[in-house]
Amino acid sequence: NPGISISLSNIGLIYEKLLDYSKALEYHMKSLKIKEKLGYKQSIAITLGNIGSIYVHLSDYDIALD
Repeated sequence: NPGISISLSNIGLIYEKLLDYSKALEYHMKSLKIKEKLGYKQSIAITLGNIGSIYVHLSDYDIALD
């Protein structure tokens, strides 16, 4: 369901704003899994960008670049 993936991404963004990066990653990964199953390439790209941003906040640059 695309609505669920959007909601999960939004929850991830909220956790990122709260600086709870592990929870943010958890929700973005759940969202990504759904988007990949649905084949929504643009949404996948946005979610991967959000995940990369979190890894930058964590100073984990190698993973951020993957």
